[in-house]
Amino acid sequence: PTPCGKGAPCEICFFDEVKKGKFSSLGKFAGWDQERDRVMLFRAGEFCSGSKYGGKSSDIYLHCGQEASIATFSEVSPCLWEGHVAHPAACRPQDLYQDEHESVADAEALVSQLRRSLVSELEA
Repeated sequence: PTPCGKGAPCEICFFDEVKKGKFSSLGKFAGWDQERDRVMLFRAGEFCSGSKYGGKSSDIYLHCGQEASIATFSEVSPCLWEGHVAHPAACRPQDLYQDEHESVADAEALVSQLRRSLVSELEA
């Protein structure tokens, strides 16, 4: 678990909920941001006075990464949290096309493999 402010562990359950500690909800999955690429929106969490989203909320930015990990997570304004997460499902072939890959086809195959692995994790 990654600390999310004042040392409390943070948990991001994709397509479900973001939590601080065991009981504090920082929002439930509400969809994808239509203006920002690869940003998940979590809204209507625990009550927070002055929230324009009906409670504590989180914006989770997904970045390409070989393994799932939370890079940063912090409260950017009252009632609104922001996290940057690396995850294989956020990878596109061009993200992985570097010297170690022979071709774009190799990168596409790697992305497919990473996504199948994610689906297996979610189904378990």
